[in-house]
Amino acid sequence: MHHSGVRAILSYVRTKFWVIKGRQIVKKLISKLVCHMCALAPVTDLPDFRVKQAAPFSSIGVDFAGPL
Repeated sequence: MHHSGVRAILSYVRTKFWVIKGRQIVKKLISKLVCHMCALAPVTDLPDFRVKQAAPFSSIGVDFAGPL
């Protein structure tokens, strides 16, 4: 469930099991496990299109129609 949060993880677990004091257990596991897993993940450089020099607001998009 990666970085879903307590509610999402707890609802996923509850599809198969009902854990007593599940919220406290999920909070404890998130604080112990997720940060260690993220620390071990390799960090990569940003892609070239994110770091190229350009004038401010040179590539923006505006949606005049609004949500459809």
